Amino acid sequence: AMAELQQQTSVRIEITEGEPTEIVRLLRAGDLHAGIIYDTSDEPAFESPDLSSLPLLSEPYRVLVGEGSEWAKRGMLDLTELTDVGWMTSRAGAEASDRVLKRVFGGIGSEVRALVRTDDAYMIHGLVESGLGLALTTRAAVDLDFDVDLRATVQPLGDRRVSFVTRSDGAPPATQWLGEIMQRIAAARSAPPEMHPAHGRAQ
Repeated sequence: AMAELQQQTSVRIEITEGEPTEIVRLLRAGDLHAGIIYDTSDEPAFESPDLSSLPLLSEPYRVLVGEGSEWAKRGMLDLTELTDVGWMTSRAGAEASDRVLKRVFGGIGSEVRALVRTDDAYMIHGLVESGLGLALTTRAAVDLDFDVDLRATVQPLGDRRVSFVTRSDGAPPATQWLGEIMQRIAAARSAPPEMHPAHGRAQ
C-alpha cells in the first residue's frame, strides 16, 4: 500500500509501531495522521466522534493451542473446563483479546489466569507450542513457523476488527488515498483461503 501511494505522490512516510491504545493517543495528539488498529467487533473501545474509522477486515477469535498439547486433540474447546489453564495476555491488560477473555470468563463465573503478560508474538507462539498455556488470536496472526493450531470455543468469542483510523477533523489527501488503497488490498486478501504449500493448512 505504501509503495503504491508513493507512486502517486512524493509524500514521505514514517511508521510508528505501538499497541492500539498508544496509536489512538498519538492520533488525538496530532502526532500521527493515520493508524491501523485492531479492536473487538462486539465491544469496540475506540469509536468516538473525534475519530473516523475505515474497516479493513474482520476475523473470528480462536484459541491458539500447541499441536502436541491435549487441547489440540479436541475439535472444540469449552472454557468452563479451562479455568485452571494459563493464558498469554498483553502487558497493558486492556487490549482487545484481554477484554474478550475477561468478558467470556466473567460470563462463566471465573477469572482469567495469566501465565505471562507480553506483547511479543514470538514468545507467545513459543510458549503455546510448548503446551504451557493458551492464547487468543485470529487466523491472520498465526505464525506458521510454529507447531500451533486454532480451536473454536463453545462460548462465542466474537471477531477481531482491523481498521484504518484518522482524526475526524480532516486528514491530508495522501492519508485518504492510503486508506482507500489499504481497503482495496484488504478486500482482495479476504478472498477464500488457499492451502499453505509447506504446512497444508489454510492461510
